[in-house]
Amino acid sequence: MNRWYKNSYRINIEHNLGDGEVDRHGHTLELTLMIEHPSTDIFLSYPKLDETVHHYLEEYDKKYLNELVKFSGLLPTVEHLGDLFFEELWTVLQGKGLALTTLEISETPLRVYIVSAPISPGLSG
Repeated sequence: MNRWYKNSYRINIEHNLGDGEVDRHGHTLELTLMIEHPSTDIFLSYPKLDETVHHYLEEYDKKYLNELVKFSGLLPTVEHLGDLFFEELWTVLQGKGLALTTLEISETPLRVYIVSAPISPGLSG
């Protein structure tokens, strides 16, 4: 039996995709994570998962992304954010015995970028 959890989180960011401070603007981004839990005996602890994800997102929440080293030479677009968040959260959650299978990131409900990876053979039934 596979167990899947779908959790959503919000962060507030500022970025600039144009020319200097004139184009600086903010967004409330919504991230939705689809996580596979390999255990059929133990349920996922939502508080522990939330603590882990919130701790990771603190690096980006309420920040001007263009000033972060990770975006040096890279525009902080929703696509670049989605790719970065997926890769980093995949590693963080893997360390907790969980498999991040899909990440959705959106500026608005009508603009959603989705990143996914093949399911790890060791975690799926």
